[in-house]
Amino acid sequence: MPRTAPLANDLWMAAHDTNRGDCYLQPRQLGIGLGSALLAELALGNWIWIQDELLYLNPDGDNYTLDDPAIGPLLKELRAETQKDSARRLTNEPVGLQLKIWIQQLQAGIAQEWVQDRLLGERTIQEEVRGLIRKRSVWVPIDNNVAGWPANRLKDSLHKGKPLNEQDLALAALVMAIGLSKAILTDLEPQHQRYLAQQLDATMRPALHKLVVVVEREVGRQTMLR
Repeated sequence: MPRTAPLANDLWMAAHDTNRGDCYLQPRQLGIGLGSALLAELALGNWIWIQDELLYLNPDGDNYTLDDPAIGPLLKELRAETQKDSARRLTNEPVGLQLKIWIQQLQAGIAQEWVQDRLLGERTIQEEVRGLIRKRSVWVPIDNNVAGWPANRLKDSLHKGKPLNEQDLALAALVMAIGLSKAILTDLEPQHQRYLAQQLDATMRPALHKLVVVVEREVGRQTMLR
């Protein structure tokens, strides 16, 4: 049985759980999902907290480095932006960064690059060249079992009425928010969906609730821009 990977890795795999490794989502949806998943990883690790659609750095983390190829660079950028805002304000009050703005920035491409770099380092994806005349390179899962594990794990727990752990709750919430559930959770019955909704309402931490609300709104906005 594959191990539970970092949240953004799980989301990437769930979005590419096809025989050819094609993505179920449009690039904007995938970017929003992966960027939000990276922020959720920081929230789950207590590196940041979210309040009133603003994200704040945990000051206790200033003396520590985060050795991770995906969320390490993100935390570094958040710290740099927080320091700039602190210098502008000349105050000791906590600096809140606009959650919507950071999701939009991460969606533009860097989130996917960071996640794919992490997956590549873990040897779970490989490059594949497609096309005869107009060749293009894509990243695809190496092992279909690994790619299918996140979605199968969610479905198995919901079908059996088993509580989801915190990471899987966040994964399920993001899957629903970005529209990925239409592809990977199609066999859930109404009672399974109600069970998931009850867990999300009862046990998911408020910071992740706020993150998901902003994600849903941003996906809707991007859909209108098409």
